[in-house]
This record gives sequence, C-alpha cells and structure tokens, in this order.
Amino acid sequence: GTIKRIDYSHIKGGGQKTLLATTTCSDSANVVFNNTYITSTYRDYQITFSNIHSSGDGSGLEIFFSQDNGSSYETSNFHRCNFGQKQDGDNFHIQTDSSIDGLGLTGNQGIGSATGETASGHVTIYNPLGTDNHKSVVGMSAGENSSGIGYLFCHGGSYRQTHAINAFKLQLSAGNMSSGVVKLYGIA
Repeated sequence: GTIKRIDYSHIKGGGQKTLLATTTCSDSANVVFNNTYITSTYRDYQITFSNIHSSGDGSGLEIFFSQDNGSSYETSNFHRCNFGQKQDGDNFHIQTDSSIDGLGLTGNQGIGSATGETASGHVTIYNPLGTDNHKSVVGMSAGENSSGIGYLFCHGGSYRQTHAINAFKLQLSAGNMSSGVVKLYGIA
C-alpha cells in the first residue's frame, strides 16, 4: 500500500523538442537565429514556418547558413535533392543541385501574394555545431503558388563542410514576409 517517490528525471521523455524562439513576421526582410539559440545544449534543430505570406507575388522561401554568427552567409557547398507535386497532379522541381548558396524551402513554387495564399512547413538541421561531418537537412512545405495552385514540396540535402554552423537565416527570394510565424526548436 506504499507508493515510493520517483524522481521526475527518471520518467521524463527524451529527444523531445524544446521551443527556443518565436518570431511573428510583419513586413520582415528575414528571420535569423544565431548563437544565442544555436548552442551545445542541443544537437539538432527544427525550424517551423506557419502561414508565411509574401509581400511580392511568386517569392520563394529560402534558408541560409553562417559560420560567423550571421556576419556573412555561405555561398556554396550546399547540395540538394527536391521533389514537389501540385494539386493538379503535375510534378515540379525534381532536381539535384550542387554548390548552391542555400536551400529553397518552397522549391520553384513562389508563394502567392493574394489574400490567404501562404506557405507552411518545417526544416530540420542535424548537428550544425559538429565539426566531424557534413550537415544534413530535410523537411517539407505546403502552400499555394502565385497562380493559386496548392503544392506539396519535399526538400533535403547536405551542407558539404565540416565547420560549425551557428546561425540560420530564413528569407524570401524577393520582398518581405508580410505575416506568419517562425519558430526554432532544439532537439536534445
């Protein structure tokens, strides 16, 4: 009839995401997460973007990496493989690229700027602070393009350098993020 005391540290879940930062976009040129958030506390990081609305019709959402806390961003060595499909069944943006400067999170489907047209999705960056391996990145997004056609886009690739990455920047290819929410999570 006696219940023993159990310390919470023995029963809590492992590998869960911890919310580190939330940015609400309002005519934002970009969203940057630097070494304030990218620390040795977490091994992997996930960025979610919800209902990103573009001020300019047809702008793609992209992510860039920095090894100097956002003073500059990498301009090559990113290899990607992407696949997407539109609501009409057409495949699009099936490609592999090498030596590009960042990862297109919406592929070649620029976000529409009409009322209600947005993009949402996520991207996970694995071990960005590691210095012994290349950085793997994977994610997906869904939204409506500049023609009002819905799409689903799967993206992935690797940043082919072993130096630590301590800042990420999300930015549209043109214009600003007029609304939406971007969150950064740490994964232990």
